[in-house]
Amino acid sequence: MTSVVKQEFLRWVDSIEPSKLNEIDHKLLNLLVTHFDTLALLTTAKGSSNRASKLNKLIQKYHTELSSDFPDVSSHHSGTSEKFDRITELNIGPFRGFATNESFSFDKKYTFMYGPNGSGKSSFCDGLEYALLGGIEEAEAKRIALTDYVKNTQKRSASPPIAYSVDASGQKIPISQNQALYRFAFVEKNRIDGFARITATTASAQKNRIATLFGLDAFSTFVDGFTENIEKYITLENAKAIKFEAKSKKHEAEKNRATQIDSDLLENVKNTKALIKQVSQTNVFTADDLMIFLNGADGVSGHIGELQRKKNEKIPENLKIEPLDSLPLILSSISSSLKALDTDIRHLATLSSDVNFKDLYSTIVSIDTAPSGDRSRCPACKTPIEEVAVNPFENAINELDKLKSLSELQDKTANNADDLSKLVRKAILTIDTINQQSNTAGYSGNPLSKLTEFVFTNITTIENWKPRLESELSVLESQTADIKAIRAAVISHNKTLSEKRDQQNNADEELKKYQAFHTQLVGLTTTKDNLFNEKANLIKSIEDFTAANESKIKEIEEENLKIATNQKYVDAYNKLISRLKLNRNQLPSKLSTGLSEKVKEYYNHINAHDPNFELLDSLSLPATPGAKIKIRFKGDKRSHDALHILSEGHIKVLGLSILLAKAVHANLGFLIFDDIVNAIDDDHRGGIAELLLCHADLKNKQHIVTCHGETFINKLEHKLGSSQADKYVKSYRFFPADTIQTRGVQVSIGDSKHYLLKAKESFSKNNLKDSATDCRRAVESLSYQLWKKLDKRLKVNLKVTMRSPRVPPDLSTIVDSLIKELKKISGVDTLKESLLELKAKYPWSLLNKGVHEDDDQPEFEREDISNILILIQNIEENVTTLKLAMSGT
Repeated sequence: MTSVVKQEFLRWVDSIEPSKLNEIDHKLLNLLVTHFDTLALLTTAKGSSNRASKLNKLIQKYHTELSSDFPDVSSHHSGTSEKFDRITELNIGPFRGFATNESFSFDKKYTFMYGPNGSGKSSFCDGLEYALLGGIEEAEAKRIALTDYVKNTQKRSASPPIAYSVDASGQKIPISQNQALYRFAFVEKNRIDGFARITATTASAQKNRIATLFGLDAFSTFVDGFTENIEKYITLENAKAIKFEAKSKKHEAEKNRATQIDSDLLENVKNTKALIKQVSQTNVFTADDLMIFLNGADGVSGHIGELQRKKNEKIPENLKIEPLDSLPLILSSISSSLKALDTDIRHLATLSSDVNFKDLYSTIVSIDTAPSGDRSRCPACKTPIEEVAVNPFENAINELDKLKSLSELQDKTANNADDLSKLVRKAILTIDTINQQSNTAGYSGNPLSKLTEFVFTNITTIENWKPRLESELSVLESQTADIKAIRAAVISHNKTLSEKRDQQNNADEELKKYQAFHTQLVGLTTTKDNLFNEKANLIKSIEDFTAANESKIKEIEEENLKIATNQKYVDAYNKLISRLKLNRNQLPSKLSTGLSEKVKEYYNHINAHDPNFELLDSLSLPATPGAKIKIRFKGDKRSHDALHILSEGHIKVLGLSILLAKAVHANLGFLIFDDIVNAIDDDHRGGIAELLLCHADLKNKQHIVTCHGETFINKLEHKLGSSQADKYVKSYRFFPADTIQTRGVQVSIGDSKHYLLKAKESFSKNNLKDSATDCRRAVESLSYQLWKKLDKRLKVNLKVTMRSPRVPPDLSTIVDSLIKELKKISGVDTLKESLLELKAKYPWSLLNKGVHEDDDQPEFEREDISNILILIQNIEENVTTLKLAMSGT
């Protein structure tokens, strides 16, 4: 048996091109494959459960033994390549909730299995999953060892379930476990719920939704268990080498440096002479002479100080001309806005009567939409709403729509007035700037007139400031000559400043040149002093060094070989794990390739009763990691993120549609539904039944459906019709145990022949208790068959006893009531007498002994069980052949 996660991992290994990997890559892959089960249980958590630490230990232990050939994973793949389109039987137990061996027959196209939560349906589905795939996803997700997960607590053991099919000759053969072939045959509630719950705010979350749907959660968790910082867990530094290398390198570096310093000092002398020649001053022959010339004996009276004083005169910046250029444009905009505002105000005046109506209608609508609003009466006359001639709330909405143009005009007027106030503020700032500049430039003419600032609050206040603004604007517009005069004054002022700057630049350039000479001189002098000091220290350190470290070299070289190998494994790890994580990220989009059209088709089929605009015109599943599920609704050209716009119920339908599309794409002959009705809301269950039973892609497939209640099963049978249901449907009913003695999965199959065959088989092996158990189950099945026949023809009402609301009626009272009804019917004496014989104290106690641990019950005798088998077989024949007229009494 190979786990689902391991199968996915091996598929990835199988997809790698060996020629693109090196020898260490192959070794690491072999280690991961060989020790997968050990590593899979570990994570990035600190401590003993850390995968990276364990991986390092395995590398150190097995490096020399690992094969350098690319791993052959074919032997790890589960099952054969033979693919079966039908499951005919499942043998299960002891296994999880099944305390004893049960055999489920799937001899019809549809197998419907129902029962309350906790009755064993999940154990059944887990059994099928184990039989077909070789593992159970839920166990891996919960990090529970599979051997512990499948163990029946009562028996404290488990037997592997086996699924059967038939070959071309009709012979029964076991289906080999093959996760690759059958993994998409399972449509599970948990996956659909998970698909709907995971947040969709990030690209990673979108990826997780699809991964959850395809059952990749456990694999994704496994992949995340590989750290991206493997260097922290594998030794890559040789501490001894580092310590010794520092000493050795220091010694060699010191000798090399001492030699280099001699060369550097010669170069320093050469550069100093070149600098003196470049300065080219009389009486300057040495570095000291040059320093006195540049700085003076006192540090400030040299040539540089003289140039600095010339440079320090402060010359202000030019005045900006832009405010003078922008003011006419601003004033023009204000003038245009005033004219537009005049037009809007006149238009509003003509519509003044409509304003009151708009306010009235708005008030009515606010009453309608307020949580505490009274919608049962007219807000004006208090007439009950059902008695008014015109609904005031609907009328107000309609009239407000008609007055839309008034509202738009009001908004436009308000916006224009608000924009005008901003323009005025801008003009005020510009005028202030211009007046300040005119003073600076020495302009003696008239300053520019000012505007009065205002703040727009509402339309009714416009007349408070508009006339004043128009008057002030008129004055400003008449000052064109003043603006030109100020402009000329500013230009003249700037020209004077530029001339002063040109004069100063000459001194500035000269200062920069001699400051550069000074900087070079300081650098050369400092370098010379530092070199002399450094050389003295180096000579002492070189003389103190000894060659006493030779014994350490051999140890260091051996450790370096190990470090080099470790580094190769780190490189291989980073290469392979990055590929593994990329593969994990790409899996959802790979698995959903080619499904978009079918998903849309199935989604629309399930939602066929929704309005047309709620159906999908297009759907696109992610084609690349990080992409989103995109949809377009019919009649809507916009593209939407499906996981943002759809309701949770519709997202679940989308998830189901994706799973079904994948199963169809995989060309699977059977589908197994694990309680999906619990994941889908009531509104969509009819559409699901229609899709499964009527769609050409699905109607000819084998369906095994588990459900927690009979309602959905009845819906499915109703869709098929009674004749088709009788022909193609087989039902199993699961019951929860009501006593500790009957703990375990209790199943009613509706087919007594099945239990009689099991009882005879157990009898032949002298397993008398098991035979008695199946005899009782056969009686239970026969009693329900007889009850249905009586009810169908005679509409009988049986009086039965029920021990609790969650369990079926007591079998003993059912048989007693059936005998009572048979006494009223002619021609059924043989059946009645057989049931009376069965209900006798001793035979019935043997049946009870089969399902209850009770020391007071009699021991089993082979002859007694044989007699009961014969008696029940006679009852079965009579029930099967029983025919009743509608009026039979």
